Amino acid sequence: MKKQLLSIAFLLASLTSFAQLEQGNFLVGGRIGISSARPNTVNGGTTVDGVKTTSYFVTPAIGYFIAENFALGLNIGFGGYTEKTPANGTTPELKDKNPYFLVGPFGRYYKKFGDNFAIFGQAAIDFRFGKNKNESYNSFFNRVETTENKTSYFSPNIRPGIVFFPYSKVGIELLVGRIGYTHSVIKYDGYKSKNNNVDFNFDLANVQLGVFLYL
Repeated sequence: MKKQLLSIAFLLASLTSFAQLEQGNFLVGGRIGISSARPNTVNGGTTVDGVKTTSYFVTPAIGYFIAENFALGLNIGFGGYTEKTPANGTTPELKDKNPYFLVGPFGRYYKKFGDNFAIFGQAAIDFRFGKNKNESYNSFFNRVETTENKTSYFSPNIRPGIVFFPYSKVGIELLVGRIGYTHSVIKYDGYKSKNNNVDFNFDLANVQLGVFLYL
């Protein structure tokens, strides 16, 4: 009897392994990350600290499966990076802060592999808005001065990913790399600069870990 119950439970689990990807289900979760780096140089036997850069992001997301294996959703989050230039002689430590707010739609298509894995392609359009604060040292007046500028970004992009389901309603995923286009605008004291870039980046800086519930 016990063996029969175990067999039935295993059969049901195998039949519902990917029920989370069915039409009508929700996708709720997000991605979070933080990294820090400070390159050092050696000059005449003396180690000189470089600029310390700290990056972070928090991106909650919600989606809805409008068809089997295909979901549409919305990313809403924030992030940014800070840079600290160490003091050098008469120059004090200087800080640059570059936070942003992000919002944008996305679409995903999943392809199942085995009982617990799936790969997916994600197409998204990101809108980012921020206000940067940058410090500089004025040696004539012997003071630190701060400048501010407003930034906005428009960035359609495509990212591949893989998801592992340790439980039927929990997915642990990795977004790997990024292919996209970015249009950025920076405003400062009545001036405006525009830049356009095409991204094709698959280095480790573009790997993001996320956890999602499939309900």
